[in-house]
Amino acid sequence: MESDNTLRSLTVNRITSDLIEGTISEVSDSFLIIIVDDFSAKILSNYMTMTQVLNQGVFSVESLFKPRHEFPNYHALYFISPTERSIQVLAEDFKSTSKPKYSRIHLYFTHQVNEDVFNKLITHGIIQRTVTCKELNLSFFVREQNVFDLGFESGLKIFTASNEIQHKMLKTIADRLFTVCATLNIYPYIQYQKNSKFCPALCDLLEERLTKFGKAKGITRNGLILLT
Repeated sequence: MESDNTLRSLTVNRITSDLIEGTISEVSDSFLIIIVDDFSAKILSNYMTMTQVLNQGVFSVESLFKPRHEFPNYHALYFISPTERSIQVLAEDFKSTSKPKYSRIHLYFTHQVNEDVFNKLITHGIIQRTVTCKELNLSFFVREQNVFDLGFESGLKIFTASNEIQHKMLKTIADRLFTVCATLNIYPYIQYQKNSKFCPALCDLLEERLTKFGKAKGITRNGLILLT
């Protein structure tokens, strides 16, 4: 594990400790397979090589959306984004109660899970096989030790998108920016340009998440986020 307090080292330590080592400690009598979707695969590869992941004691890392062999006696760690597509494929893995693809599920989401997604987990019977269900809150990419981005190829389309698409984009930005704060364990103040078209709505979305986080962790406000 990395020992300094840079954003990158904090994130790598969360992946190794909270995601991988914490799960492996619960499956000592079985092998562990990690399943990732397209977004979480990019996140994982941003911080660790495949060799580093496998050296943690992982049996294999596989794509959620590609054909996979069945290992009904192995535990599976699903590190996925809480999207309708990912949840649907997860449900298909366990559609057959007599021939599930894996034995038990350790479910980690990249960011906040809304009520609709959680209800689908219950409806599809996934909860019954789930040992772990957590929001890892890791939806950003660190390019240098303390420089991050949110993984958008271009944010310019928000200016020409419909109101519905704009709201979805702002929600995604808030979700991902919150995960940076959660990793740093901070509850920052937010400042933004008063005449900004998008910042007031983004501030409200982010503030809602930060307030719940700060109260749950008992953190006093610290730091500052500037939105422009």
